[in-house]
Amino acid sequence: MTQRGVRKMEIEKDEIRNLIKEKFKGNLTRFANEIGVSRSYLSRNLSKKWTGKSPKICYAIMIYCTKNKIDYNKYLFFFNTSVNK
Repeated sequence: MTQRGVRKMEIEKDEIRNLIKEKFKGNLTRFANEIGVSRSYLSRNLSKKWTGKSPKICYAIMIYCTKNKIDYNKYLFFFNTSVNK
């Protein structure tokens, strides 16, 4: 059995909050609409109770940043995990 690395990601909650404050004047609804998720889903993922490991939000942020020529590495944390194969 071999192990291979799987790259996972999660959002940098504080950086996302700063982005919303700076680019969207703190309007969570506008940001949620811009990245194509519901406001409630985004809000839950930004809360302290949730892990922030939503692939849906992570990929939406990557697309938003790429489209707007922003470095998404500031807003996402990447880490590797091992999977047995």
